[in-house]
Amino acid sequence: MLSDLKALGVFFKYSPKRQRTMEASMEAENAKRKAANQPPIRAQKLKLLCETRWVERHTALTDFRELYPAVVHCLQVISGQVATASNVTYDGKSVTEANGLLRAVTSDAFLVALSCNIFLFGFTKCLSVLLQGSHIDILTAYSEITSAKELLQDVRINSDVEFATIYAAASELTSLFGHAHPELPRLVSRQTLRNNTPAPTLEIYWRRAVFVPFVDSLIEQLNSRFSAIATAAVQGLLLLPGSVQSITSQQQQSILDTFSPDLPDSTYFGVELRRWKKKWEGVVVAPETITTLLDAVNPTAYPNITRILHLLLVVPVTTATVERSNSALKIIKTDLHNSMSQERLNALVLLYVHKAIPIDHERVLDRFAKAKPRRFLLSDPTAPEVA
Repeated sequence: MLSDLKALGVFFKYSPKRQRTMEASMEAENAKRKAANQPPIRAQKLKLLCETRWVERHTALTDFRELYPAVVHCLQVISGQVATASNVTYDGKSVTEANGLLRAVTSDAFLVALSCNIFLFGFTKCLSVLLQGSHIDILTAYSEITSAKELLQDVRINSDVEFATIYAAASELTSLFGHAHPELPRLVSRQTLRNNTPAPTLEIYWRRAVFVPFVDSLIEQLNSRFSAIATAAVQGLLLLPGSVQSITSQQQQSILDTFSPDLPDSTYFGVELRRWKKKWEGVVVAPETITTLLDAVNPTAYPNITRILHLLLVVPVTTATVERSNSALKIIKTDLHNSMSQERLNALVLLYVHKAIPIDHERVLDRFAKAKPRRFLLSDPTAPEVA
């Protein structure tokens, strides 16, 4: 299904002629909606499925669902199945591709898969936005990923109830082509190249053939992609005051093995951990996050634990930060700024990426004035003159 959407996006993106036909189909669909007192189409055009940014994939799916009637009408016009007043003709390659795409996007299997994708990706859209942000620590990411997996597991357990809504949405799409419900594909007794799941009803067949395997695959992908995050996050959770008393000797050794190369004095980590447990023993109101815990810890008394907490804060959850830095370089390191030093380049990239961090301009001016006292006198032009 996703490959068909990608091919459809390429089909329209690189041809202004096809795009104009698509715009005409959108205008015709909006006219129908206006006559029926329905809201118009908000999406402007089809988007390509981005290979790296998952948020863009969610947007592309929702836009395609909204544009679906206009897309079908446009493909029918290009393939010659529907006549228009414009008398625009297309070459044989465009007609052939339009026929193939029209057959793909109007199949019952495609419509069921599209409805399943839109429903299940709703559980991961907010997670994708969060993971692409620049202000997220590993414990927050672990908590949100765990929550998403638990919700998907509940959907898997209650698949018969959850799929009823999806099946109704797919039936609404198939009704555009005269089918009250998605039809059962042709099945034979020894079929091996397609799903041959036996089922007493149409809804149960599509649930077993499309929905359940997709949910299982999505849960497995979350487990495999974020297994390293889960391991590091669990080690960080053990150091929080609420769970530090339950650390076993095996868990203590695991934390030490993971962070030993970066600790200032790993020899005394065991003794320091015992003092850390004693510090929070019996405390009722204790910090629950790493950020608040760092404000309450004395780095001189607990250097190793402070270093571990700092490392957990800066561990990259995804590669979005690296990709964001590469994107910033194209804007900052231009031909006119090609001779800047490495220190200045790093500072400008940090300022560009972390725009949400406030800057105290007075402190910047004071530091510059102290560092370069001979350049000029930094005075306030609005201050009254002293006689």
